[in-house]
Amino acid sequence: MSYLTHSSYTPRFIEIYLSSDQSISADTATLVNFDTIRGDAGHGVSLVGGGNGRIRFSADRHYWCFGTIAIDRDSETTNYDTSFFKTDGTQLTAEEGNFTASLAKGNFAESRICQLVFSPTSQTDYDLKVTGETGTLASDGSNLIIIEMS
Repeated sequence: MSYLTHSSYTPRFIEIYLSSDQSISADTATLVNFDTIRGDAGHGVSLVGGGNGRIRFSADRHYWCFGTIAIDRDSETTNYDTSFFKTDGTQLTAEEGNFTASLAKGNFAESRICQLVFSPTSQTDYDLKVTGETGTLASDGSNLIIIEMS
């Protein structure tokens, strides 16, 4: 048995964001079309070419993602959500590291936050989607901050 073991990690910071506003015309799960990425050298996150915002994470690294999504909504009587989805269209569960902010009934704020915490053992692609609202995603309030440890 050994004690006081530790691992050294290199932290890297990545930002993924929209370069312009995005229209959402259906209240079904709509992919946030992230199109710009910047970050520290050597990070393992990328936007999938032709994936319309799909995010690719490298294997054998630890990720903490924190996103804010701001929307100019068409309606103020509905509530909407943002969440991470697998490429097959199924929503990630809390057990898989997906956490969304729940608002009290009647609270119709113009933005939502989301979090994803996971450590993939193989290259993994995920989508961030908005569900339950139509309107315009604001480029100046919608982004994803990722801390990667490898």
